[in-house]
Amino acid sequence: MSVRQLVLFDAVARHGTLKRAAAEFGLSQPAATQSIAALQERSGLDLIERRGRQNVLTAVGEALRQRLPATLARLEQGLAELGAENPRRACWHITRAQLTLMADLRRLGTLEHVVAAMGAERRAALRAVRTLEAQVGSRLLESAGGQTELTGAGIILADRLGNMPDEIDMIVRDLSSLADGSRPALVVGVMPDPGTAGLDAVVLGHLEAGFDAQLVIVEGHLDDLVGRLILGKVDLIVGHVPDQDRKELTWRVLERSSFVVVARKQHPMAGRRGVPLHDLVGQTWLLGSAGSDRRKASDILFAGRAQPRCRLVTAAAPLMTRVLAGNDDLAMMTERELAARSQSLCAIAHDAPRVVVTIGWACRHDWVPTPAQADFISRLESAFGGA
Repeated sequence: MSVRQLVLFDAVARHGTLKRAAAEFGLSQPAATQSIAALQERSGLDLIERRGRQNVLTAVGEALRQRLPATLARLEQGLAELGAENPRRACWHITRAQLTLMADLRRLGTLEHVVAAMGAERRAALRAVRTLEAQVGSRLLESAGGQTELTGAGIILADRLGNMPDEIDMIVRDLSSLADGSRPALVVGVMPDPGTAGLDAVVLGHLEAGFDAQLVIVEGHLDDLVGRLILGKVDLIVGHVPDQDRKELTWRVLERSSFVVVARKQHPMAGRRGVPLHDLVGQTWLLGSAGSDRRKASDILFAGRAQPRCRLVTAAAPLMTRVLAGNDDLAMMTERELAARSQSLCAIAHDAPRVVVTIGWACRHDWVPTPAQADFISRLESAFGGA
């Protein structure tokens, strides 16, 4: 789908006839008809059907009409911020290739890096940006130190538009599911460590709400899930909030939870107060996987001391729970994890400072959720209660 085709489709949906939509952009009716036909052919979707003098949206076309305004509104807002006199008209002239190029410039930093990494022709890339400059009325590139970089206006526009190609692809994916009768998917990436206890209630509540979208839970660690999110392979991710954020993503904090030392309720240290750190070091431990927040918490706890003897390294909280329940080992869990296992485990009160982890969810910048996605997010925020 090209931006021009989507803008024209939106006009058809608003006016109800191809003739009026064509007139809005100074097109002949045959040219507008050809553009809509190309949109349907390239997407593989039947969006509009002719009934007498009216152009009526199909069920898939109606679904696109509902999704499209928010996407185009962000594009128009970015153009308006740069001073475009008629943002809707300016949208008409922007190509998908220009959107992709601006995203690559923002991601890679310079035109030279884009040419090298993406195999683009410098002259063609430069011409595409200059054409875009003429359309928006602002200078988007400047030369500095032998490199060609985005100007401040270019950065603003790239941040506004950078995710649009991926978002268009996601819209096509969802509409294709609707068209072929399969259920559209809501894909949620979840970090398994340090665990997101309470997510089960969110999932059950969402499923009981009866949305048609199939819920898919994908487990993975931060870097893997962030990569999938940026590429549009997952809709949102849930887990610990990283120290350094990606500009393409927006994180929203759900809660801040402390790590506590845990053991089975029959452990000799259970019930003691202010257990000295050297006593903890003398115990056998179950540790989180390398690089996980659970492992980082234990590393901070024992910083400057000899590491305790470790009997098991795992990212699986359920496995850790079963081992703890049958032995006098120690481990670290968040307060929420422990609350879900309070029948068999307890916290060991020690005199060292606690380590805090921030749990949140992330989406692509300026992402607009579907009703099913919005329901899942609402239940997620209610379950965790905010920070």
